[in-house]
Amino acid sequence: MATSTMPKPAEIEKKKRQRSPNYPTIGLREAIERTRRLVKDNGKAATMPAIAAKLIGFATAHGQAYSALSALKKFGLLEEKEGRVIPTQRAMEVTSLPENDPRRIKALRDAAISPTIYAELLEQYRDTNIPNDETLSGELVAYKGFNPNAVKEFLKAFRETVEFAGLSDLSVLGSESRTPEDTKTLVKIGDYIQWEPNGIMQFRDLKRVNDIREGFVFVDGSLTGIPINEVKVGEAPTNPPKFNPVTPIRVTPNHGGNAVRQDVFSVTEGEVVLSWPAQLSLDSIQEIKDWLKIAERKIVRSEKTKPELDPELKPE
Repeated sequence: MATSTMPKPAEIEKKKRQRSPNYPTIGLREAIERTRRLVKDNGKAATMPAIAAKLIGFATAHGQAYSALSALKKFGLLEEKEGRVIPTQRAMEVTSLPENDPRRIKALRDAAISPTIYAELLEQYRDTNIPNDETLSGELVAYKGFNPNAVKEFLKAFRETVEFAGLSDLSVLGSESRTPEDTKTLVKIGDYIQWEPNGIMQFRDLKRVNDIREGFVFVDGSLTGIPINEVKVGEAPTNPPKFNPVTPIRVTPNHGGNAVRQDVFSVTEGEVVLSWPAQLSLDSIQEIKDWLKIAERKIVRSEKTKPELDPELKPE
């Protein structure tokens, strides 16, 4: 007897189901409150996503919790490195600075325009202001590919974010309303950039870009990402300095089977290697910090006491 291969109605419906563009499932106000919980309990330490889900206020690490973590990343409040999540500098500014601090206000606005779909809408309606829900719903379905069933949830989070970030009057927006994709076309690997958060230059000399990912640029000499909408491209130096790159942190097993993290930094005289157990207690971390200060003093002292060669004894 032949077996029917016709798909079931539920399978047909699943295939037909329309997916909306990627957007934060929560508004910026809630995202910041959840980020504040994480920073309060865990500081700037890297955390496994399952643990971070609980630290931001969920009882268990389920689908809704992971959606919230994803929203925090879309707003540029969290970044992910080596399978762990870490609060960004933007997160520290919006959770730590006074409400009327210009740096916090700018960080809020930068967070609000970080999700691509948010930036697109704010740019689209900057001259006319955002239309009412009925008009905007039709636009989202017709031109942005939204599932009609998802529009209401999106609009709620979007409008809450706009109001919370002080963007109800879109005239306050300037060039910062560019999407990360737009900025990527202006900044590319190999460019020399200046980092200017809130208009304040951070580098004495321009830095060369060696990587661009997830809304951040990475420059020679640093493993820390810089928000892409806070950089400006400058002219490359005529004689660029030779650079010994920072080697990404490696994780390897030691002789006891425990994971060991290793960072290698190249200088003109050779390589500086630092290794430490991947799992450390808070007491051990503090002891390492104290030891590094002692090591620094030893290095400085050895340089100051290094005997100088007598000119007459220098090799020909």
